[in-house]
This record gives sequence, C-alpha cells and structure tokens, in this order.
Amino acid sequence: MNKRRKMTGEIITERLNKIYFRQDLYQLIKKIIFIIIILFVLTEYVCVFQKNTGNAMDPSIKDGDLSLIYKFDKTYGIGDVISFKKEDKKYISRIIATPGDRIDINDEGQVLINGEIIQEEGIFFETYKSKNSILPITLKENEYFVLGDMRDSAKDSRDFGAVTSSEIIGKIIYIFRNKNV
Repeated sequence: MNKRRKMTGEIITERLNKIYFRQDLYQLIKKIIFIIIILFVLTEYVCVFQKNTGNAMDPSIKDGDLSLIYKFDKTYGIGDVISFKKEDKKYISRIIATPGDRIDINDEGQVLINGEIIQEEGIFFETYKSKNSILPITLKENEYFVLGDMRDSAKDSRDFGAVTSSEIIGKIIYIFRNKNV
C-alpha cells in the first residue's frame, strides 16, 4: 500500500510540475510578446536610431556616429538638430530659420535672417549660396531652413530648399560617438 501511495504521489507531483512548467512557459511568452510590442511602439512612434554618413555636421556629429532621434515632439526651433528625408535620402542638419523668416546669404558668406547677420557658434567656414540658389526666400507655414555645420560640404536647404514639417523625422537628442573614427 505504501508503495502504491508513493507512486501516486510521484505521478501527482510529475503532473503538477508539467502544469507549472506550461504556466511558466505561457507567462514567459506573454512577457516576450509584451516587450516586442513596446519596442515596436517606441521605435515606430517615439525614438529611432540613425547612423550619420558624411561630414555635413562635423564637428558636432561625425561620420559613423549614431544619433538617437526623438519623433514625438513636433515643435522645432532655431538651433535644433533634426533628421529629415528629402529626395528619398535621410539627412541631418541644424535649423537656422523658422516659418515666416526671410533668409539670404550675402557675397561675404554671411547668413542673414530677416535682414540681420546671424552669429553662429561652432561654424568655422563661410556660408555661400549653391549654384542653383533659391535665395532669398521667405519661409511659409511649416517650413524650416536648415544648414549643415560643415558649410563647404553639406547638402542642405541651399541645395533643395526649405524642409517641411512633414519631411522631418525628429530631433536629435543624443549622439553615440563612433570610437573607431
């Protein structure tokens, strides 16, 4: 009789262990699915990473650096570094003028906003118009004028005009430096 009780107890314990294992596995799968959904929502609607290619924003952002882009905030101001898409290509540039501003570049390589020469920190080269310049230009609603920090090699609003808010991916909020550069 004792042997039979012992076997029955082992069978019950074994069955309970299988039930507990299934419950634990089910809980683990639910947690993994939840994490995947959260990561999808975060990367689709809140933040995204973009690797910088080229030296248009040097020395602020160097070739190979990884940028964390915050997509949720849709208010942009002068000095914000943004990621945007133009001509099916992604760019990173700095906003220097906002809707309603009039932008021009004089022959001495100075940027004028609303008729006044602007002083920019960290810009070490003159700013010249591109060959097919559209300047002077007055920005319409939801338009921004962007320039790369490395003015002599950047492709920016001097080349393709104003960037609209619908073309902006988001603001750069953090730079992960490429240690191999």
